[in-house]
Amino acid sequence: MDKGKKALEELAAQGIEADLIQYDAADLEAPQKVYDYISEKYNKLDILVNNAGVLLTGNLFVTNSTTVSDKDVKETFQTNLFSVISLTQALLPLIKKSDAGRIVNVCLLYTSDAADDMQCVD
Repeated sequence: MDKGKKALEELAAQGIEADLIQYDAADLEAPQKVYDYISEKYNKLDILVNNAGVLLTGNLFVTNSTTVSDKDVKETFQTNLFSVISLTQALLPLIKKSDAGRIVNVCLLYTSDAADDMQCVD
């Protein structure tokens, strides 16, 4: 939350109104909590930026489908996929109330020529 608070301060210094909400992708009640907060405070949502993502397998090039734990797979999909869908579905009524509501899904893809030389491609 510290980085988010700093970003809010920087935006406010530029005259931009923004808000920050902590979202726990593992909490199945979180989408409703976020909806309630935004609905009560603003009654609409102009933009939703989905930027949740984890890599729980440790070394991406060592762990694969034959060695990754069931727990890590489930937690990864909960964060990277299911929580994004749940939050988007919960907030869609508020986004539709905006004159120009937007949803931004952030995704980073990693590629490498060698296992120890990871590069980010977006």
